[in-house]
Amino acid sequence: MEQKKINRIQAEKLGNPEKNRLHSKSGRVRKCIRSPDQNSGKLFLRNAHIISFRGKAAIYEIAGRLPSDFGSMKITLFIITPRNIKKHRFKPDLFDPEDVEKCLESVAASDTTVSIAEVETDIAELTLLLEKYREQHFEIDDNAKQASMDKRALSPLAEKAAMKFLKSENLLNKINLLLETTGIIGEAKLRIALFIIASSYKIPYPLHGIVQGDSGSGKSHLINAIMHCIPPEDVINVTRITSKSLYYFQGTMLMNKLFVIQDFDGLNRDSRFALRELQSAGFVSSSLTLKNSFGETASQFRKVKAHFASLSATTLTEIFYDNESRSIVLGIDESAEQTEEIIRYQNRKRSGETDVKKQDCAIHLLRNCIRVLKSFEVINPWAESVSLPLNLPHKRRLNQQFQDFIAQITILHQFQRRKDKCGRLISTVEDLRNAIELFIPAIVLKADDLDSSTRQFFERLKKWVIAQKSGNETTFSENDIRLSLCMSKTNINRYFRVLKKVDYIKAMSGCANRGYKYMISYWDNRKKMISELQKHFSAKTHPKMGKISH
Repeated sequence: MEQKKINRIQAEKLGNPEKNRLHSKSGRVRKCIRSPDQNSGKLFLRNAHIISFRGKAAIYEIAGRLPSDFGSMKITLFIITPRNIKKHRFKPDLFDPEDVEKCLESVAASDTTVSIAEVETDIAELTLLLEKYREQHFEIDDNAKQASMDKRALSPLAEKAAMKFLKSENLLNKINLLLETTGIIGEAKLRIALFIIASSYKIPYPLHGIVQGDSGSGKSHLINAIMHCIPPEDVINVTRITSKSLYYFQGTMLMNKLFVIQDFDGLNRDSRFALRELQSAGFVSSSLTLKNSFGETASQFRKVKAHFASLSATTLTEIFYDNESRSIVLGIDESAEQTEEIIRYQNRKRSGETDVKKQDCAIHLLRNCIRVLKSFEVINPWAESVSLPLNLPHKRRLNQQFQDFIAQITILHQFQRRKDKCGRLISTVEDLRNAIELFIPAIVLKADDLDSSTRQFFERLKKWVIAQKSGNETTFSENDIRLSLCMSKTNINRYFRVLKKVDYIKAMSGCANRGYKYMISYWDNRKKMISELQKHFSAKTHPKMGKISH
């Protein structure tokens, strides 16, 4: 440190900075030094990327953005001295004395005519000005965000209309009709189930949904249409999540939000792990190695809290086990009838037959309904009696999701439901019946060996086989089915591979070169399973169930 002070004193004695300050060979620098006096001692914004400051000894330029961490002032600093044509480029933390000292030494070594004491004074003044500027900048941003939020605040008329709608009879049916008006064609049960999942970010136990289907089946369109019915200030929409990004969300960014992941297939192992920890535990934490204010390397603990509902889409036939168990998996309808209905709507829309204003009104009404809803604890008097069958996979988590699904339906009916002495909403038998009707497809898909797309293909394959002369004994090749069902070779190959893996079909004859002849080896009865589930639940929600004593 003593040597550093000696170098600075020697540098100051080598020349008269006041005499030589304007004797630069660079006209550009001289012009900058002789800029108007009103810029002296003040920050000057040259453009969106450069802040300029004229000090006593030199011109100082800051390139790029200031750090958002108020505990640091690490910047890209250019120092332009009168006698030096070239810029001195540094990357110092102005809060770190050692970084500032290194800058002063470098300037002293390259330009002996400059007063290092004045440069040090300039940097100290610059630091104070940058601190004030950063505070004002963030204050402006916060005010802008608050103003934006205020614009989204409900008017008394809009709030009254939303509350009136939420008090209406057959609320779920009316919400379903509004969802159809917004442009979601068909998928009556699926769309209302997804809306219930998406709106659950306000309850203590939010839900998570994954829409499974083949490529081009309309999964992304469906979750985007549902997303547009949620207040935009409560939505986080991402197309890609890196392995570490979920560990660096700031403040309350993930609190009380709908988190939409456009393509679940794109998540790698680390991002899937972080996502499921946020879903289950409500936080992720990590230990990092960083330098403290003294320049020493030390371990620091970082924690990100979260409370969100989520929607995502996938084409994967096998979703990673730990992520699948935390989500309600629903399949999209890929039938020919649904395809024809979608095409008719697309044609009507292109021909101008759809009412765009009516569509916008439906979206805004649904958004306002979500805005007026409040978070409540919900109790279900029949929670113990309404249980899932024992032979289901993931029964523990599936039962929790089922109970939370019932609670969210009660939350949507909060203006029509009674409260107990503790202010908790009480679920009704109607809530249970609605939940059962909408949740059965998710239960069936969880219990199925096949994913949604393969299941629908297998049902079509069974119908085709039964229609043949040989009936159940009919053998077929991949090419036979591809031509009969008008499907692509790639999809047929994928479906056959999955069905062979779970022993639903088996090769009877043929070879790899000429192809194999297959036969259905396992005839499951999906309709029977759905019927048994309906009977199981109908016994639990019989109209003669006892009334609740309050």
